[in-house]
Amino acid sequence: AVLAEFEAFAKKVANAIKAAFPCKKVAQEALGLEVPLAYIHLIPMLSEADVDFRKEHLKLSDEEFKEIADKIYAEFKKL
Repeated sequence: AVLAEFEAFAKKVANAIKAAFPCKKVAQEALGLEVPLAYIHLIPMLSEADVDFRKEHLKLSDEEFKEIADKIYAEFKKL
């Protein structure tokens, strides 16, 4: 039951991401080999290359992260 609730929440966040940013899909990746838990990554994507974790990560300022979070949250509240 908990996993189903988590998935429903992740889908809602994915819909907010898709509304906030231009993308074809929002990929979902569950990872957690290094720690005894899993993280669900929701990644806006235009192509499969956008989900390559070997690529260098974006370097964003705290202000940029906040702007992105605010944009996603604004869309989330509309759902």
